Amino acid sequence: MKKPRISTDRMPRPSIAVRKAEREKAIERWSHVPPPLHMVDTIENRYRILDCILVWLMICEQNGRKFPEDLTRLRIEMGHSALLRRLMAGKNPLPEPPPKSFSYPWYELIENGFANPVDVWETKGTRDAATYGDDWLFINQSRWPIVRRPKKDEWIVKNIRAPGLWRVWCSGVRTFEGSAAESKRWSMEKFKEGKK
Repeated sequence: MKKPRISTDRMPRPSIAVRKAEREKAIERWSHVPPPLHMVDTIENRYRILDCILVWLMICEQNGRKFPEDLTRLRIEMGHSALLRRLMAGKNPLPEPPPKSFSYPWYELIENGFANPVDVWETKGTRDAATYGDDWLFINQSRWPIVRRPKKDEWIVKNIRAPGLWRVWCSGVRTFEGSAAESKRWSMEKFKEGKK
């Protein structure tokens, strides 16, 4: 009996849904990586991007960051750098690195002088006081030393990376739809003496 011949020149293709899912995964995986230089429209844009990368590398070196050891590490650092994204958006770097908000630079706070932090808590009276001390306020997971506390749910704080004093206060309470849970709404602004 003769065996049926199987064509090897045409392998079965994955379904459209599988191909679409694979394409979306690839896009997601590489979406944080800046576009390759050959995909940029004009020669001027290519030079601008190169200038941004060189400025970024110089600033990193000035702040004690080591130069990436290989291209893979360089690509990873470029994809994670808020400073590089800022430079490529045409904005100037700040004279000093800004304070952090959830481990990322908080440029908006310094530029606007105002922000609405999400997560604010004081170490006083908590088990964290043994680790950090009583005079700290955690704002979006960054420690800010408390200068004074004018009243309940209001603090005057400072940060080495944010010049001057800052006022943090509870600006309201928000409720969640369909729930009895409440959460305080926080505001933060550059503090001016004599202003309430």
